[in-house]
Amino acid sequence: MSQNPFEVPQTMGPQAVEVMEGGLSLATQGQRFGNFFIDGIIVRIASFAVGLFVGGIMVAQNGGVMTPEQEAMLNLVGFLLGLIVVLGYYVIMEAAFQKTIGKMLTGTHVVTADGNVPSFGQIVGRSFARMIPFEPLSFFGKTPTGWHDRLSGTRVIRNS
Repeated sequence: MSQNPFEVPQTMGPQAVEVMEGGLSLATQGQRFGNFFIDGIIVRIASFAVGLFVGGIMVAQNGGVMTPEQEAMLNLVGFLLGLIVVLGYYVIMEAAFQKTIGKMLTGTHVVTADGNVPSFGQIVGRSFARMIPFEPLSFFGKTPTGWHDRLSGTRVIRNS
């Protein structure tokens, strides 16, 4: 290392990787954003398809004319189905494969904080923690670990 105080600082650049105990490399913020973006698109498409199907059935049952109460019920059902789709996607994918489609495409997967396979309960807790308002903003900290990771005792790491 140079002792010149006027030298341009040397940075670690994009290759810098946070390492967990046990030598596992945490996913980068870029990978985590990719997961969020890809999975968000998939969840929105699935929610739209389910909502369109259920809404179509409800409208057809009422002959195409709905009262304000029926519309309110349709909105409530749509909201609840959207939650079920989101939770179902993350729970099924991460419990079965330790990864979602977004994680498959970015080369990452979910482990416990000590590097083991997470329990079903941890995956469910992780999925529910995603519902916390502003939770996606929790990745703007120093390390790419979100609230849903910390609360469930899990981490997202790079595939080895």
